[in-house]
Amino acid sequence: MSEDEKWTAYNVAGQALDILISRFSACMYAERKGANPDHEEVGKWRAERAELMQLRRALTVKDMATIVRVNDEYGPKAKAIMGKE
Repeated sequence: MSEDEKWTAYNVAGQALDILISRFSACMYAERKGANPDHEEVGKWRAERAELMQLRRALTVKDMATIVRVNDEYGPKAKAIMGKE
């Protein structure tokens, strides 16, 4: 894999994680703003978002195994959120 391909895969993985992190933030905001927020659901979203944020911070272009896993696992979810599937 060339350096350009590595950086492209890294950027795609980072964008997928950013999209999902943003989605969880939006869901938490909307739920808390409602008349009867489901605090249990908000807690689940917060935990999932924290996990994704930790993964995002740890992501490096040198760790291709994690980049591939992120793109395989989270890429389709991010595309679905963005309406590209």
